[in-house]
Amino acid sequence: MKNIYTIIALIIFGFIATKADEKTVELGAGYENDIWFNLDIGSVGSSPNKGWDVAFQVDGNGGIMLNTSKGMQAWVVPDADEDSWGLPVDTTVMSSEWDSYYNSNVSWNIGAFNMDLDGFETEFGDFGWGMYNMSNHSVTGKTIFVIKIDDLTFKQFFVKKLFGGAYTFAISDLDGTNETEYTVTNSEFVGKRYAYFNFSDGAAVDLEPAMTDWDFVIGKYTGMIDDGEKMVPFSLTGVRNNTTLQVEKLTGVDREAAEAKTLDKGNYSSDLGVIGADWKSFNMTTFQYELEEDWVYFIAKKIDSVTNRYYRLYFTEFGGSSTGTVKFELGETEANSVYDEAGLKILDFAINPNVISNGSAINLIINSEENINNIEISINGLLGNKVYSQTLNNIIGLRALNIDNLNLMSGMYLVNLQVNGKVVSKKLIVE
Repeated sequence: MKNIYTIIALIIFGFIATKADEKTVELGAGYENDIWFNLDIGSVGSSPNKGWDVAFQVDGNGGIMLNTSKGMQAWVVPDADEDSWGLPVDTTVMSSEWDSYYNSNVSWNIGAFNMDLDGFETEFGDFGWGMYNMSNHSVTGKTIFVIKIDDLTFKQFFVKKLFGGAYTFAISDLDGTNETEYTVTNSEFVGKRYAYFNFSDGAAVDLEPAMTDWDFVIGKYTGMIDDGEKMVPFSLTGVRNNTTLQVEKLTGVDREAAEAKTLDKGNYSSDLGVIGADWKSFNMTTFQYELEEDWVYFIAKKIDSVTNRYYRLYFTEFGGSSTGTVKFELGETEANSVYDEAGLKILDFAINPNVISNGSAINLIINSEENINNIEISINGLLGNKVYSQTLNNIIGLRALNIDNLNLMSGMYLVNLQVNGKVVSKKLIVE
């Protein structure tokens, strides 16, 4: 019997930890589209990469982005404030001496016009483009920008205020004339993170799915690259993840054999650009893109306040600008291991099978690196109701626990193992 469970453990822990499928995303020639992707569903939206100029955060924050991926750029007019709006601007030394900012690759709350600032994290409510006003809970514009719309068109740009759930902003010619004022109202984009605005149409457009519907967006954007002397902007094509994800990147590993760690023991990051674009590089000899074949990403997706679902992702093909084809392997996986405070693995945990019918038994497989006591095993419904519990002691090496007579209703359950304050959970489906 022990040999049977040894074989089961080897299979569960070693060979079939993940069921992955190859996914294909088509950005189009020249990476003309952004593709919004859900880890469980696949593509949930497509939007033209050049379909907007500036974007306004409508989810309660104050981020304002610029579409630098189509060549736009923004400079801060020196020594100018709200009282300078309407005055002419001398741009003689603009390119060489003025500060220029880009959208953050760390936080969705920081766009180019935020000047690397998140007003909700700064002491005085400084959003870059404006300052928070405590008296009326508005953000009042304080910074004048010059924006490059295309190679021949430069305009002054000023966000006057964010008040009552609406942004008021304006553009003018560089001499201060021909001002045009616009408004973007947050309530017209409920459930979205950003409302996008196109100057050619003079209107806001809806380009992204609801925040809860997508996990990452694949497309063209601007990143900062170290050229050996300083950080310089560079056009990239890659992945930016939603705020519900945390990602750990592993390099120099076997992509299939590598194990996901739980959030408390892995080196996970919530930065939007942690997957980014550096999983590929262009070979100047062969003129082909080459992929990092020993890189893998483990993704923790927040399901509720206590539960995360884990995924394994790695890239298998990048077609370049001629096709915009991106292929990657993606599959749900599990964090099978419990680690001590020093980061050393002390225990592996799995269940087999994880899909049963009412009245069937499950085998709980534990492989411990050391003798462990007070291992708490519980099975809970998704509403938190406990339907089974047991405490195990003197567990060392490989141990199998048969749990039967559960008599569970159809649905999804969590099998939880808790040891030394650490909890690992597995899904159990009863059909």
